[in-house]
Amino acid sequence: MNNKEKKNKLLWPILFFVIAALSVWAIKEQNKSFSFKEFSEFIGTAKISFIVGAFISVFMYIGFEALALKSITQIFGYKTSFLNNYFYASGDLYFSAITPSATGGQPACGYFMNKDGVPLMAATMVLIVNTFLYTFSLVIMGVLDLIINPKTILSFGPWSKFFIIFGILIQIVLATFFWLLIKKEYLLEKICSKFVRFLGKLKFVKNVDGKVEKINKKMDEYRDIAKMLEGKSKKFIIPLIYNLLMRCSLIAVSVFVYLATGNLAAGVGKVVSIQILVIIGAYVIPIPGAIGITDYIMIDGYKSLFDAKHAVNLELLSRSISFYACVLLCGILTLVKFILVNRRKK
Repeated sequence: MNNKEKKNKLLWPILFFVIAALSVWAIKEQNKSFSFKEFSEFIGTAKISFIVGAFISVFMYIGFEALALKSITQIFGYKTSFLNNYFYASGDLYFSAITPSATGGQPACGYFMNKDGVPLMAATMVLIVNTFLYTFSLVIMGVLDLIINPKTILSFGPWSKFFIIFGILIQIVLATFFWLLIKKEYLLEKICSKFVRFLGKLKFVKNVDGKVEKINKKMDEYRDIAKMLEGKSKKFIIPLIYNLLMRCSLIAVSVFVYLATGNLAAGVGKVVSIQILVIIGAYVIPIPGAIGITDYIMIDGYKSLFDAKHAVNLELLSRSISFYACVLLCGILTLVKFILVNRRKK
């Protein structure tokens, strides 16, 4: 690995920590009543049993993606262990969090799958199917939330409403796009070829025609794999349920933190409704982990339930577990998997 590649690998983690620090600073500056001393006291009053529940939900969040990946891989006839899929899911979530894209972790996930014996094109199809189901699950939850709790979105400010409405439109477009990639595989070939030619014009890629020819050859393998899905749409139901449970596990973190800090169980439904809309709105701006935008929408939503000080403390504690602790755990697991793969090579 040359120095340039090392710098590129370090760039995103550094950017992630910078944005995270700026995000916390911005929250503090916009809420003058906030203090780290009071936040520490707020954490100290939290009920340990519910905080443990929040951390268990993080493990379940990764676990349900692992189950989704495992069930999709089985559709294509490849058997993979739950433990390996847990590593795949961790790599996916980690790199998605530190890169400016909700799908930034897929290359790492596909790399691990390939090293464990799943052909590259099969791994690619598995990840496209899972991304479609992951996106579609949020569309389902968002639409149901707007139908069951239509007043929740009214409790948000103008900017948050814009992010949420625009966010669900983006999810619908993305779900449609990934479904077309599954059913109309020639679209993927066109996208890849045009992207390579575009990079060639920018002088980032040499021997463009040779690269395009390799893509075309790989697409023949991709088409063979895509044919395996014909008449198997019903088999998507199980991984779709896992993706829905994955989303629910993430929301459960905020619910447990809400209960841990002395709030009444009667308000859980409202918290769940707010969190669904927060997740949707977070997809509007493609920055690492949606840091900043998620915090803004969460605090805005919680202000409809609590005073500003309590809303900020609740948001920071919730995000510390659901995002930062999750990223740390996934980062450690991803590193472990890289070490295991490199040892196997040697």
